[in-house]
Amino acid sequence: MTSHTPGPWEARCEGFKGWTVSQPSHYEKPIAVIYSRDEDYGIDGGRYHDKECAANARLIAAAPDLLEACRKVEAISAEMKANGREATFGLRLYEAVKDALAKTGAPSSEELQGAGKDGT
Repeated sequence: MTSHTPGPWEARCEGFKGWTVSQPSHYEKPIAVIYSRDEDYGIDGGRYHDKECAANARLIAAAPDLLEACRKVEAISAEMKANGREATFGLRLYEAVKDALAKTGAPSSEELQGAGKDGT
């Protein structure tokens, strides 16, 4: 199986070109290019200011961290099950997932409960 480009990845606004996701030292070789679905390319409503486009770029950029969090959850689960120590499992799981989600820029579950389901 071929592996993915190693992290960390960063999201960068490229002005009217949309957003790119790349390794910090390889901006000239983006992993992904994200364009707005907004057809108005003007300063006020076009690609440069599209919040959904920016959120998508941040989520893609967080993919290596989210993958690592899933691997940690898997390892923690196996360790807790093997050693009969499920008592601390919840806290360790929570911290791993919380850290990875924070890197996406998405609201936490606590923030979503206080807002609408779409985060507004």
